[in-house]
Amino acid sequence: MGYGIMRCEKRKIQACGGIQAENNRQADKQKDFKASDIDWDRTNENEFLIQSMNLQQDIKKELKEHGIDKWRKDAVVCIDGLYTASPEFFEGKTKEECMEYFKDCLEYHEKTYGVTINAVIHFDEATPHMHCQSVPLVEREDGSFKLCAKELMGNIKQYHQRQNEFHEEVGLKYGLERGQVQDREERREHLDTLEFKTQEKTKELTQSIEAVETLKLEGAKLQGRIESKQNDLEAVEGEIERSRGKLEKLEGQVKKAKDFKKEKADKDILGRPRDRVTLDWTEYRSLQKTAKKVEDVEREESLLNYRERQFEQNKAEIQPNIDAAAEDREKAAKELQQAREYKDNLESYILGTAGKQAEEMFQEFKNSLAKGYDMDKLEFIEKELQKYNVGGKSLFDIVEEKFQEHIEEIEHQARSWGPEL
Repeated sequence: MGYGIMRCEKRKIQACGGIQAENNRQADKQKDFKASDIDWDRTNENEFLIQSMNLQQDIKKELKEHGIDKWRKDAVVCIDGLYTASPEFFEGKTKEECMEYFKDCLEYHEKTYGVTINAVIHFDEATPHMHCQSVPLVEREDGSFKLCAKELMGNIKQYHQRQNEFHEEVGLKYGLERGQVQDREERREHLDTLEFKTQEKTKELTQSIEAVETLKLEGAKLQGRIESKQNDLEAVEGEIERSRGKLEKLEGQVKKAKDFKKEKADKDILGRPRDRVTLDWTEYRSLQKTAKKVEDVEREESLLNYRERQFEQNKAEIQPNIDAAAEDREKAAKELQQAREYKDNLESYILGTAGKQAEEMFQEFKNSLAKGYDMDKLEFIEKELQKYNVGGKSLFDIVEEKFQEHIEEIEHQARSWGPEL
C-alpha cells in the first residue's frame, strides 16, 4: 500500500514570500520556482483547503490578534508542513479520494502545529501532495499566547513521537505503513566508512598541497640559479663588447700608422734611395709615437683573443648548467601544474563526491536520530568534519549547506520522496 509521509520545517518571516509564490503558483514568480516537474497545464487542478493571499501579512495579523506585537527578527513564525504518501498509494484513486486523505492530514496538522493559515493540494506534479503553513502559537496557563515553534516541533525524540501519532491517526486509516528504522550496526558501518574515506581524501589533499609548496620552492631555487648564470654570461659578453670597441679604435690608429709608413717609404727624399729616408725631427717623433701605438694595439688584440678564448671556454662550461637548469625548471613547472591539477581535482572530489556522501550520511543519520537514537555519534562526526578546511570553509559547514539545499529541493520534488522514517 505504500508509506505515509509527513515533514515539517521551521520558517522565518523572510522565507514566507517565496513559499507563498511557489505553493500558490504565482505565475510572475515562475523563474524562481525550485520544483522542476510542475505541469502548468494541470495547475488549475490544484485545490486550496485554506488560502492566504499574502502569507507574511496574514502571519503578522495572526500574531497581533493573539496579543503578540513584537518578535525577534530571526524568530520562527511559521511551521511549513508537507504531507503526501509514496506514489503507489495514489494509483487508481480519484481526485476526491485523494482529497479525503489530505483533509485528514490537515486536521492532524491544525491540531498539532498551531493556527493554520494556508493549505494547498498540488495535483500538477508527479505525486499529489499538500503544503500547509501554520503560526506556532502556544497558549499559556493564564490564557495569553506566545510564539514558540520549539515547543510544538519538539526535540528529535518528540518529533519521532509526532511521526508515530501521524501514522496512528492518519496512516493506519488508509492502510499506509510506518517507515522502518535503519539497523544500528548498518548505520554505524556506513558512518565509519565515510569517516575513513573523508580522512583519507583529506590526507591526500594535505600531501598534495605540501607537494605544491615544495615544487614552488624548488622552482624558485632553479630560477635563481638560471638568473645567476645568465648574469655571468651577460657580464662576460659586456666585457668582450667593450674590448672590441677598444680594438676597433686601435685598429684605426694602426691603419693610419701603416699608411703613413708606406707613404714615407714611397718617397725619395733629396734623391736618396728609398731604403734610406731623411725626416725632420717632428715627423720622426710622430712616427715613433705611431709605432708605439701599433705595439699597444697588437698587445690589446692579443689580450682580446685570449679573453675570447676564455669566454668560449667558460661558455662551453656554463651552457650545460644553464640548459640543465632550464630543463629542471621546465620539468618543475610541469610537475607544479600537475600537482595543482591534482589538488584541484582532489578539492572537487571532497566538495563533490565526499561532500555528497557526507550530505547523504547526515540526512540518513538525522532521520535515524528522529527514531530516538542518542546524539553521540552525530557530535563525533561533526567534530571530525570541523577539523578539515577546504576553500576557507570547514567540511562540516559545506555539508550543512549542501544538506539544507538538498532538503529544500526534496520538499518541492515529490516524485523523489521515499518512505518516511
